[in-house]
Amino acid sequence: IIVCIAYYIGLPYWWEKSPASTVVLLIIGNWLLMNVCFNYYMGVNVPAGYPPQGGLIPEAVSICKKCIKPKPPRTHHCSICNRCVLKMDHHC
Repeated sequence: IIVCIAYYIGLPYWWEKSPASTVVLLIIGNWLLMNVCFNYYMGVNVPAGYPPQGGLIPEAVSICKKCIKPKPPRTHHCSICNRCVLKMDHHC
């Protein structure tokens, strides 16, 4: 909604004042808008980092009590998706 308002109100206003600077503002603004949309899409659709399921497991690695799998440092079990998540800060 904010982007539509900016195009509807701001674009004609700035175009009358200086078409050259308006083009520069459009390029920068559209680049920022595409970055926001892309990063939102990637944040929603890319799964969180899960610990490896096999391979070499050092003796010092603990075992998750809920899923009975190796639990590397800074890994926490998510009760929503029922999996261990690496470096779990904000998830689900």
